[in-house]
Amino acid sequence: MLRFLTSFFGNLFQIMLHLLTSKKNIIQNLLSIYVKTIGGSTLCIDVDPKCKVSYIKKLVAPQLGLEPNEMKVIFAGKELGDDIVIGENDQAVPLDLIRPNLKQVPCLACLEAPEIMFTFPCQNDHIACLYCFKQYCMSKLTERQFWQHPEYGYTLICPNGCADSFIKEIHHFRLLDDVNYERYHRFATEEFVLQAGGILCPQPGCGMGILGNYETMSKLQNTNRTRWWMHAHDMH
Repeated sequence: MLRFLTSFFGNLFQIMLHLLTSKKNIIQNLLSIYVKTIGGSTLCIDVDPKCKVSYIKKLVAPQLGLEPNEMKVIFAGKELGDDIVIGENDQAVPLDLIRPNLKQVPCLACLEAPEIMFTFPCQNDHIACLYCFKQYCMSKLTERQFWQHPEYGYTLICPNGCADSFIKEIHHFRLLDDVNYERYHRFATEEFVLQAGGILCPQPGCGMGILGNYETMSKLQNTNRTRWWMHAHDMH
């Protein structure tokens, strides 16, 4: 009897361990994605890393009262196509512009020679210490002077204005603190909407935007002009 109970509980333990391990593997195989709308709300969804952007749209669209084909997924100022696989390139991104300052080159801004430097991708290899680089980013962010590049997204060039000096890997901007990095993505999305012919809500702090075809946008703009005229007329 004792042998039976020992065997029974041993098998039960093995089964429970197997179930826990399987459950853990299932959880680990899911990818948590946080989708932030241009209006500021955040949606969290768990998906298979092998799913496509089109599937993300199908999950998120009903929660926003939209159709999947009415949505655009934008990351750092670039639209992600429907056929892009979410976890296809899920690996560490090398920040190759952050390097040790072996030659003790002075920073463009503070003129000190940092141990670790940010090297701008220009012919002159201008450098900045990490602190000054972050200050440069925050200044340009506040002034809305980032570049909306069709290939690299929302990015910057060398402070000296050197030719062909766009920062290609936008993950370098993760050096910003969380608040400014969030601003970076929000501004990048808003700039994408504007350059794509869309409009943003004029209400301060709203952040909502609309993208549509030429006919729809013309109607919206004409409607807004009419409302503005009626409002101005009523004031008189």
